[in-house]
Amino acid sequence: MYIPSTELSVISSSEQYGVWAEMYDHGKRVALIAKMQSSAIKAIRNGCKIEVIIGRVASSNPKLCVALRVFDLSEALLIPTAPRTHREILGIIGITKGFKFKLSIYNEINAVCFESECSISTSSRSFGWEELSGGEVKPTSSIDEMNKVLDSFCYEISPHYGTTKWFESECVVCDVSMSNIKEIPFLLEMASNELCYQGINSQDQGGDQELQIAHFLQNTFIRNIYHSPNVTTGKKTRELTDILAYTEQRNFLIESKSIAVGPVLREISQERRISALIKHAKKALGQLEGSIKAVKRKDSLTDLYGRDIKPFTTDYNHGIAVISEFIPSDKWLEVIELIEKLAEENNAYFHVISYPELIKTLKIAGSPDIDFEQCLIQRFEAMRENRTLYIEGTDSSLPFL
Repeated sequence: MYIPSTELSVISSSEQYGVWAEMYDHGKRVALIAKMQSSAIKAIRNGCKIEVIIGRVASSNPKLCVALRVFDLSEALLIPTAPRTHREILGIIGITKGFKFKLSIYNEINAVCFESECSISTSSRSFGWEELSGGEVKPTSSIDEMNKVLDSFCYEISPHYGTTKWFESECVVCDVSMSNIKEIPFLLEMASNELCYQGINSQDQGGDQELQIAHFLQNTFIRNIYHSPNVTTGKKTRELTDILAYTEQRNFLIESKSIAVGPVLREISQERRISALIKHAKKALGQLEGSIKAVKRKDSLTDLYGRDIKPFTTDYNHGIAVISEFIPSDKWLEVIELIEKLAEENNAYFHVISYPELIKTLKIAGSPDIDFEQCLIQRFEAMRENRTLYIEGTDSSLPFL
C-alpha cells in the first residue's frame, strides 16, 4: 500500500475531497491520491469510466491543476485541485511526461479503500508542455488565488460548471486504464468496543454509512453513543433511531439514508437523484420526530444487549438526518420548511446534512474553540437566514501550505 508523504497526508486528511499527485521512488514513479465520497468509489470499483484532467492556468505565473472526473451518474462528478506544494507540482509534471502512476483512493473518513496501477491516453492531443519544469511553476500562494485558479480550470473543462474565468487556461483530458486493482478493507471501532472490517465490495451502502458514522462519533462522545438502540412504548419495542449519542446537556438522534450504487443509477438524471435525496431526507425527519417524542415521553430505552440507556436530559434534542450526498437545488426549500415546522412543534433542532459534511463538521468540532452542538446550531441559523441547506463548514486552523 502506498503511504503518502507527511506533507501530503496533512493536506488530504484536512480536505473533504481532492486529488493530489506526488513523485516517489527517487523521482521514478508518480502516485495519485484521490479522496471522494463512498458512492463514487463503489462506482469506480464497479467499472465506471474515469478521466484525469491536467490544466495549465496562466495567472501572474503559470499554475498547474489536476482533476479526476468520475462518471458515476449521467452528470459526471468532477474533483479538481490546485497544488499547494512543490512536491505536487512535480507529480503532475510526471503525469504529463507519460509516467504510469499508482492510484490510491480514500473515503470520507480518510481510510484508503483500494489501489491500482494506472496509465493514461489522450484522444485529442498531447500536452505540448515539454518546456514545463518544476522551477517555472509555483504553488498557489493563498486561498483566494487557489479559488480563482480552480474557477478558471473548471471553466476551461466546461462552462457548464458555472465558474468564472479569471485567467486564460488550457487543459488535456486523459482516459485512465486501471490494472492490478487491490481492494483494502479498513477497520472500524464501534461504541460497543467491537471491531469490524469494511470494504468497497459490500452491497449494503446504507449499512456501511451508518457504521462509519457510529465509528466517527465514537471519537466525540466516547461512551455515550449507541448504535440501533431500542425503545419500548407500551408493549411494543422498536428501533429508536440509527444512532443515539448524548452529553450532559444534549441528545443527538441520527438517521442515516443512502442511495444505492449500481449500473442502473448511473443512467438516472441528476434531477431524479435530487428527488430521491429529498425523499430520503423527509422520511428521516419524520422518523426523527417520532424518536424525539419517545425520548421526551421518557419511554424505556435499551441498547442492543437489553441494557437500560439513561440520557442525562430528555428536553434538549437534535434530530440529524444524514444523507449520502447533497446536490444543490431550489427543491430543497420544501425540506427547509419542514425542518422549521418540526423544530417549532417539537421544541428541538432538526438538521439535514450530507455524510461527507457531517464528517467534516465532527473534525471541526474536535478543535478547542467550538463543539459539535455549536456547529449544528450555527448551521441551523445559517439555514434559516439564507434559506439553503448548501452549507459548508470551514476550519481556519486547517493548513494552507
